[in-house]
Amino acid sequence: MKIVDVITNNKMASSKSEARRLIAQGAVHLNGRKISSIEEEIEPGTLQVGKRKKTLIIRNFAYLHVSGSTGGYLNINLKTLQEKPSEQQLHAAIADGVADAIQWMSNKNYIDITASVNSKELVTTILALLNKNLINYEIGHDGSIDLDLMANAYINGTEEAFRYANLQNAALVQIKQVDKTDQWLQSLECPKCGNTTLRFAYNTGADPKKLSNANGVCDSYGCGFKFNHLIK
Repeated sequence: MKIVDVITNNKMASSKSEARRLIAQGAVHLNGRKISSIEEEIEPGTLQVGKRKKTLIIRNFAYLHVSGSTGGYLNINLKTLQEKPSEQQLHAAIADGVADAIQWMSNKNYIDITASVNSKELVTTILALLNKNLINYEIGHDGSIDLDLMANAYINGTEEAFRYANLQNAALVQIKQVDKTDQWLQSLECPKCGNTTLRFAYNTGADPKKLSNANGVCDSYGCGFKFNHLIK
């Protein structure tokens, strides 16, 4: 999250324009260091703004990584969390962020969101899935949140979202049981159509301490099942 956004979101300046002006004037400090660029990202510590040195202690902040139906990614910043959040608060923040991300993707025509679905319903749906451990996420050492999901799978109401999440979970259970490498495999049973046509990739990444990603698609005609998710 950019420092400009933190200043604005926490009402330490009346607008982003004022936040940028304060930075240009050398009136913003993070951990005693003068901030000179409006592009600089926030980090845990003490943020001071203006001549009166308005102070904000940054202990945790949230950063959300969401996958769209096109395979592209949207990075969205959640509001600054000044204290270590409870699981309930964290899930609420993630749900708000995912709903905002999906709505943004819809506005950009990346996904086709139905008229019957609104942001409030999306928040309720995502929150319910998080509380049932049907959406995996990872918290970094700096308080950042990493989460991968197929956004268009959650836009048709809570019932359909739960049906999809359970199918995805069934696929992930299978993946845990096979010898995994960073390559495509084509031998798993699709939990939706039942055919052995679920092709997936298991991406371990460079850091063995971080969760791996699994993504895949069923090649059976008319099935359409696909997923992209962190795997525990």
